[in-house]
Amino acid sequence: MLVLRRVRADRGETLIELVISIAILGICVVAIGAGIIGTVMISTVHRDQADASTILHNYAEALQATTYSACAGSTYSLPTVSGFAAPTISIAY
Repeated sequence: MLVLRRVRADRGETLIELVISIAILGICVVAIGAGIIGTVMISTVHRDQADASTILHNYAEALQATTYSACAGSTYSLPTVSGFAAPTISIAY
């Protein structure tokens, strides 16, 4: 009788229990991996946006630091070709 009780207590897990636990762990690993990959992709996009914002801000500051110089003339007309009647376009500042 003592031998039968020891055998029943040492039965362990069945193959189905092991397969189910491995499947659950696999699903958890895939979910965590997808979350990490998504975080890395979003981080890359945010870093690129921050770099673009910094570059744009630097160009805007450089543009504001320059002094205004008026153009040589107030109007500009395109030259016409002989034998061709095209309207003259003038641009006023």
